Amino acid sequence: MATTTTIYQGFDSDRFRLSPPAASIRTTSSTATIQALPKSDYWRNPASPGEEADNRHTGAFYAVPIDGNKSFEAGVWIQGKWAAQYDQGCMMVVADDSDGKDSSWIKTGVEMDGGKEWIGGVVASHWSDWAIALAPKSTSQLSEDPYWLFIRIVRLGPTVRVFHLYSREPFNVEDTSPDLVMIREVKGFDHHAAPSSHEWRVGVMVCGPKSDAGTEATFKDFYVKYL
Repeated sequence: MATTTTIYQGFDSDRFRLSPPAASIRTTSSTATIQALPKSDYWRNPASPGEEADNRHTGAFYAVPIDGNKSFEAGVWIQGKWAAQYDQGCMMVVADDSDGKDSSWIKTGVEMDGGKEWIGGVVASHWSDWAIALAPKSTSQLSEDPYWLFIRIVRLGPTVRVFHLYSREPFNVEDTSPDLVMIREVKGFDHHAAPSSHEWRVGVMVCGPKSDAGTEATFKDFYVKYL
């Protein structure tokens, strides 16, 4: 029978690293509330006629290192103070031990667009590929009755899958094994990576490319385990 090994539980590991800087960060053993710097983003576009290529990697990424040669599962609950166009709070995987400038990455969670809340994500391997669906519940802490969004990322060999569910209150997903809905499957993620041992980074990210104040998100019950 296959066994799993939990390597991170919550936000109290001294291996967490914030890059680049954030406007503020407050953590407990189970939660992290992060306010990104104004007009920060993760996005990568090729050059187009009359425009240069764009490689933004300025969102507040709070993450831990993991063995990039192993299959893993990671999860977290998300809420936030979404106010401006493209405000977002996500779980994020970067396929090396960097801030994602030149490496492949995945961000998935909540994003505002056109005054509405969406669930989805971006895969940058190499250019950004954006996919979203209208969120059935609001996770905005500015609303009267915000839900929490749970995101799970599962990497099995060259395949990465993203799952989600909504709840009024966070609960222990690992113990209860609820039915999660898959929202994305990525084949051959980071297929250019060297076969030798190397570190990836997994964590949470908040940014707001149109926010003058700096977007704030709260993350709860983060975990990572090898499969």
